[in-house]
Amino acid sequence: MTGPADAPALRRLAESYALAADRRDGALFARQFTQDGVLVAPRGTFTGRAELATVPALLDRYEATFHAVMNQVAEFDGETAAAQTYSIARHFLRDGSGQRLCYEMTIRYLDGFRREAGEWLISRRELVTLATRTFPVDDEPRRGAEEAR
Repeated sequence: MTGPADAPALRRLAESYALAADRRDGALFARQFTQDGVLVAPRGTFTGRAELATVPALLDRYEATFHAVMNQVAEFDGETAAAQTYSIARHFLRDGSGQRLCYEMTIRYLDGFRREAGEWLISRRELVTLATRTFPVDDEPRRGAEEAR
């Protein structure tokens, strides 16, 4: 049986996709998709796990990235599902003068999922950019006790 009880599995796919992008882990990224999965993104269309595994490396031009998964609303139809998944993606870089910047994207993913051998996977994901902005940020990230100061 499929339905709302499977929603956490779809959310976990979106979260693992974001984590794989931030870690630049092509293998983890590709595993979120079916063998014939498709990603439609501003940098191109990537089909199949071999091509999908190359996507995280496209982010290497940034010092770091931060992909946050917001809300996700899914509709189930047997062994398939469709969802809209909202996300904020932050990309940290330096301008010509060395100022640290954040290029932020407000994203809506149009997702298709398919359950194969009892496991939900992304069959198609289209990245729709709703807005972008670039703004200066602190020069260096803070960690642990430094943050409380």
